[in-house]
Amino acid sequence: GWYASALWFGSIFLYGSVLNGGVSPVVDRVAHAAGFGVELHVSGNDMTSPLDVHASLGGQTLQSLAGVDLISARKTVEDLPWVEHAILTKYYPQRINIEIRERTPFAVWQRGNRLTVVEKSGAVIAEMDALTASGCFGDLPLFVGPGAEKLGAIFLGEMNAFPNLRNKVSAYVRVAERRWDLHLNTGVVLKLPADDYNKALVEISELDSVYGLLERDIEAVDFRLPDRVTLKLSEEADERRVAALEERAKIMKKRLKARGARL
Repeated sequence: GWYASALWFGSIFLYGSVLNGGVSPVVDRVAHAAGFGVELHVSGNDMTSPLDVHASLGGQTLQSLAGVDLISARKTVEDLPWVEHAILTKYYPQRINIEIRERTPFAVWQRGNRLTVVEKSGAVIAEMDALTASGCFGDLPLFVGPGAEKLGAIFLGEMNAFPNLRNKVSAYVRVAERRWDLHLNTGVVLKLPADDYNKALVEISELDSVYGLLERDIEAVDFRLPDRVTLKLSEEADERRVAALEERAKIMKKRLKARGARL
């Protein structure tokens, strides 16, 4: 009975301390010894490990539930890379629920050998290695080069008008922060002009629809000049072209020789 009474009055004292705005280290240790230790329950997380949440709160006073400053703890959790917003709620005697809303990945951005996951605004969420990026975010578009992350959402929105072309793009490369190169999954590179690239995209779609341009044995198609389109053949295709021209020259030479003999 004495122990129960002490625990009851101790609980009242602890509750009063919380209401008064703080808990001293001594009271905190007493509360922990009385069974008011902290258990963290994390929900809403996908990319954020509960272990990271626990580790981030290591600097908090976690001796007892009463000793946890929820405002400071929330800010600490929201400092984690993937966390956009967090709601922390105390449930006495010893549980804290942490509801997490994570940031939405939009694309993978490559700068040199560095890979980062970015939001639609271009804001960096977290760095990734090549294996993680390809495994977890292989379905996200890949933007390469300085400035590509900030303009990616706008450019991708314009590419929606050309779904057949967009489905073939493996990387959107920003060149000298002025224009775009589209690297296709077939190995073909489409060089777009700095200005009026929508006109070039329309032309590419038409050439591909009528002549199957993007399925041909070529390395690059250059649309940077307004009055012409330049094709670069692949090495194998160029070798075949040279061989065909040489064979054609031989045939013409034989024909001319035969005609001269008849004359």
